[in-house]
Amino acid sequence: MIRMHKLLALAGALSLAAPAVHAQTAADSGWRPLFNGTNFNGLYVYAVGTGVVNIPLDSAVVKIGNQTNTNAMFRVDSGRIRVNGSPNGYIGSVRQYSHYRLRVQYMWPTGTSSSANAGMLVHIDSAQVRAAGFNNSNNRPRSIEVNMKRDQNHPMSLWAAQNLGPTITSYVQDSSIAIPLYVPTGGIAWVANPSNKRTIASSLSNPELPLGQWNQGEYLLRGADSGVFTLNGQVRTRGYDFRNAATSAAAASAPKYSRGNVVLQSEGATIYYRNFEIQELDSITGLPLHATTSVLARMARSPERRASWITHDGGITPLRFPEGFSRAELYNLRGKRVALIRGRDARRVPAGTEKGLLFARFLP
Repeated sequence: MIRMHKLLALAGALSLAAPAVHAQTAADSGWRPLFNGTNFNGLYVYAVGTGVVNIPLDSAVVKIGNQTNTNAMFRVDSGRIRVNGSPNGYIGSVRQYSHYRLRVQYMWPTGTSSSANAGMLVHIDSAQVRAAGFNNSNNRPRSIEVNMKRDQNHPMSLWAAQNLGPTITSYVQDSSIAIPLYVPTGGIAWVANPSNKRTIASSLSNPELPLGQWNQGEYLLRGADSGVFTLNGQVRTRGYDFRNAATSAAAASAPKYSRGNVVLQSEGATIYYRNFEIQELDSITGLPLHATTSVLARMARSPERRASWITHDGGITPLRFPEGFSRAELYNLRGKRVALIRGRDARRVPAGTEKGLLFARFLP
């Protein structure tokens, strides 16, 4: 019989020999920085009336015209992007993105006016910016603006910038959750610019933190289909069916608007940004494309095994589960989940499920 003290000694030796368990890194989870905290490598700048500024890869200061270093449009300040607010413009990604999570922290300094303005622009149409000769008279090119303006005590509302789109169909005020929703059906008719419908119900308290504290904005974009916009953990606005159209008559046939650059605004007031980062997602499963660990990462790299389209006529519709998967979510063409199937023995669409073309997403 092995004595207890020997067992304890053996367990201790094994624990010492075992490799340390490290917390998941940003690369493991698929998050990648858009701003590296040191310089503006990988970003570009647009300034109203002056055009794009080419930034040296090692630059930590962006000057426009005769501005001094201490009054630069953008500058790196202790790992943060300091925005002077003048001239109006933006700094953001050279690349375009379609399906992704985006997050940034922003801070209004002490003494900031209650009407100070700034924001995040997503799905920017860079072709439209180029066509305008980089000399638009505004700092909102064709894009969706996630507003940070401090008016009405309700930040993170949506704008369809310059009435050009992407536009959002059918505004609805949903009193049950007290945030404005843009949904595919029902409610008010399509509007070219939902900015005049952007008031968030007063029953939803403003989660923005006091001046001098960091706020966390998080955004989930799924191409042209939908977007969810969150401030400090509170869902503020949702958008659906992004389209490039200028009138309600043109909306029905307008092409969907599914990708673009992502940028941070300069709009008349000093503001600080940090931790500006993106997680690209697989367009079918929503899984992180660049994650390096876990079964989810392997699934994201195996498109032929994760999803399929099926036609359901209301009768017995079989499902073929890929090996290693035991659940399936069924979605209709409007993106609504209509069924959840669990268990290895569940091999058919449940009775009563909506008829028509359905999208099956398989899960482990």
